[in-house]
Amino acid sequence: KLSGDTAGIPWVGEYRLNYVEIPVLAKFSFGVLVKPYIVAGPYYAAKISGSWKETVGDTTTTGVMDYVRDSDLGFVLGAGISTPVKLSLDVRYSNSFSTIFNEINGVTHDWKNSNISVMVGYALF
Repeated sequence: KLSGDTAGIPWVGEYRLNYVEIPVLAKFSFGVLVKPYIVAGPYYAAKISGSWKETVGDTTTTGVMDYVRDSDLGFVLGAGISTPVKLSLDVRYSNSFSTIFNEINGVTHDWKNSNISVMVGYALF
């Protein structure tokens, strides 16, 4: 979500991108009972959908983000702890290697996907 003011007229933009992300991670764990670990590796993401909504003053427009690339490559770094009772806590950061936008009218915007994930898990086996 972005917002601002242009010539005294407020504007708000909401941009939504949905991906299926496939990480390929190496996990390095240490410890005996409670096991801290780190994970690192690349990911591939396929765009499922993208939409936008912009409001300038009292006028709202919406559309599909077809100028965003259909796939994304990046890296993941993270750390976590697993316990003897099969519970785990994991924190990860991921970031794109390159921009997610296609060229628009000869201009390429340098926007990249990035996120922070916090996960709590229970191992079934």
